[in-house]
Amino acid sequence: MPYIRHIRTTALRGIPPLEIDLLPAEGKAFRHLVLTGPNGSGKTSVLGAIAAAVCTALYGHDNSQIIAME
Repeated sequence: MPYIRHIRTTALRGIPPLEIDLLPAEGKAFRHLVLTGPNGSGKTSVLGAIAAAVCTALYGHDNSQIIAME
């Protein structure tokens, strides 16, 4: 099963650049990700960016303006 191993954002709806490594030192990907924070901190924006990237990878939609896949 494929997993998201790394998240990096730039210029995402006024949120400072963000980098999250989801592959711990053991090399086994996390099965769950929990985003927490106060209202307006950008949790939904990060999830929207992940959804856009997954749609691009699965269906070939061009969301290059929103997020870059590496």
